[in-house]
Amino acid sequence: MSPSLRVSAVALIAIGLSLSSIVSAQNGSVRVTAPGKANLRAEPNTTSAVLTQVAKDTVLELLSVEGDWFHVRVQIGAMRVDAYISKTVAKLEAAPAATSGAAAAAVATKPKPPAIPVKDGMSVGVMAGSDVTWLPPNPARLIQIGDKVDSIAKSGPSMPAGDALPEKATGAASVTYVWIADGASATAVVSEKRPSFYVSFKEVPGFGADDLAPMLVRLAPATSGVRAVGAIRGRADQATRTDPDWDVIKDFKQDAIKTEVQPAERGVVRLVVLQDLAPGEYAVVFRPANKRKLAGADVLRSSGEAKLYGVIWDFTVK
Repeated sequence: MSPSLRVSAVALIAIGLSLSSIVSAQNGSVRVTAPGKANLRAEPNTTSAVLTQVAKDTVLELLSVEGDWFHVRVQIGAMRVDAYISKTVAKLEAAPAATSGAAAAAVATKPKPPAIPVKDGMSVGVMAGSDVTWLPPNPARLIQIGDKVDSIAKSGPSMPAGDALPEKATGAASVTYVWIADGASATAVVSEKRPSFYVSFKEVPGFGADDLAPMLVRLAPATSGVRAVGAIRGRADQATRTDPDWDVIKDFKQDAIKTEVQPAERGVVRLVVLQDLAPGEYAVVFRPANKRKLAGADVLRSSGEAKLYGVIWDFTVK
């Protein structure tokens, strides 16, 4: 994996990690005064969610003062956390002295941290201890074939071939729609047999965080040098149908891997694999969380639910 995508995950929200002392920005800071650990909260009140905890003498970047609360920011690598800390457990720090000469030039030329790869508000990283390696989002291309899905991919336990696919197009010509990832293997390689993923989907256009479900799937290799993500049987004219009459969520075939979803906050989860992964091709994907029928025009075009089926975060397990 590219070293430029590897960043510290110490600031990941609500996954059991705490922060050490951080050097603040020059626009003001606060220092934690409470003995033990102090809470950083999502909102400026004592009933909001605790995002993480910080130790005494931790220095936090100050964004603003809101009543009895400091609005602060912590940044480690490419990760940034905005939160609130009570004035009862922190105090204002004096602004640091101005930097001059060569030291000032060094600060001015400090490179920016690498950007987190995001696709339509979604990002996925592989966790390894206190590090996160961000996976680049890749397209899952849609193709339309005839009656045999195994003409594209070897069938797996959750992706039966040909005749086993559900038939929902009685009285109309039907085809198989298959989402594939180009290339025989992913560029990203995961060494852990039972990895965990940091998954963020807080700002997906057209979707609320409660509408989406991240999951891990195994990709089926194909003789044509691509990898099948999933398949579904449908009408030949499905792409032009605007009525929500397609039970995609029920009938979509994919080789899902058993995982545990550990919520950190709304739209941020830790996805934990519960079994050793055999060597092969895998991907983290997003699917609709609500069990409702969908319009073929939304799923097979570039709008609506299509954005969920049309992107994957793939990797190889050796």
